Amino acid sequence: VNKKITNVGGAYFGAYSSSGKSSSDKSFSPVLDSSSRAIRGLWKRRSVFYARLSLSDQSGRTNQRRVPLKATTVIQAQAELEQLRKSRTVPSQPKSSLNWSDYWPRYLASINQLKRPRTVNSERLHCRHWDKLIGKLKLHQISKVDLLDFRAIKLEEGWAGRTVNLAFTVLGNVLSHAQDNGLINTLPTEGIKPIRWKPKKRPLFAPEQI
Repeated sequence: VNKKITNVGGAYFGAYSSSGKSSSDKSFSPVLDSSSRAIRGLWKRRSVFYARLSLSDQSGRTNQRRVPLKATTVIQAQAELEQLRKSRTVPSQPKSSLNWSDYWPRYLASINQLKRPRTVNSERLHCRHWDKLIGKLKLHQISKVDLLDFRAIKLEEGWAGRTVNLAFTVLGNVLSHAQDNGLINTLPTEGIKPIRWKPKKRPLFAPEQI
């Protein structure tokens, strides 16, 4: 079994490419034991192991979290997963010295040869839009409240739901990259669902209008 998961527990933003194509390097694969059976709660993306389980934050609230592990082998990952299950608390968030404006150009540099130029340019434009609201925030300081504020502002400005969803996709791409590099543990996008939207219907023309 080698099933690829691209939408695990609300991880919509990290599993969708702004180019409209799926990307295997963003997919999560279940980790298998020596008998080729999936290990419950253990996932892997690229070379990073992740634990997926219910954890309590400092306020006492319990949520499903995907936490990157320090392990480099399956055995180490299983042991680390068990430690998290026993403690049931979220590991302290790394305090990154990089803010949003510092980090997203590094992300774009890393994908420059992997995506189409048009896609890279589109992501750059969305990153600049995010700059206006979270540009000076450290990566670990970006919160769900900031993201919901951005969404409300853009909808009020007349952005279509699809455009707002794409902005969140790009944000998720950047923050997932930061997570894979150990700069943050959790994503503020978790639990935020994409906006439902309907494409505008094209008007029907009478034969004499054609």
